[in-house]
Amino acid sequence: SDLVGVISSTAVSGGALIDLENVQINYNAVGVQSNLNNAIRLSNVHMTGNANALNFNSGTIGTYNNNRIFGNTAGEVFGSLTDIQQQ
Repeated sequence: SDLVGVISSTAVSGGALIDLENVQINYNAVGVQSNLNNAIRLSNVHMTGNANALNFNSGTIGTYNNNRIFGNTAGEVFGSLTDIQQQ
């Protein structure tokens, strides 16, 4: 089975939300995965060496645009990230 660093998955209506702040997610098959109706928000996340950095899997992955995501084999689909406005 695939090894996922962080996965957001629940059958509960409305889904789950995971906030990642100041973490490293390195050397996994998948760095972060957000399943259907679920969300993950990234802030100051360092992510490298994963086979697939970002797996949206019908969920949402948001960014505060201050992450370091590089050197992953695939899945660096930055255009699919949801921008989060800071206040």
